[in-house]
Amino acid sequence: MISTLNSISDLGCPVDADEIAEAYLLGTLPRERGMAFEEHYIGCPDCVERLQFSEEFVLAVRPAAEQLKSLAAHNEGAIQ
Repeated sequence: MISTLNSISDLGCPVDADEIAEAYLLGTLPRERGMAFEEHYIGCPDCVERLQFSEEFVLAVRPAAEQLKSLAAHNEGAIQ
């Protein structure tokens, strides 16, 4: 089932594991790929670490992204 993730490296992790972990956290990973990731994740300490790092990154960036979105909406309203 792991093969549905993408190409697999010598370590058994998907080559694009960082992107997969981020998409998984953001809920944008297709269901089948998410299930394959979960199956792989359970036994892979490298992917556990990747997911934790990605989660910290997403949590740190999300407030700034929301602020930028709000600012853009405000500026767009001021221009019209």
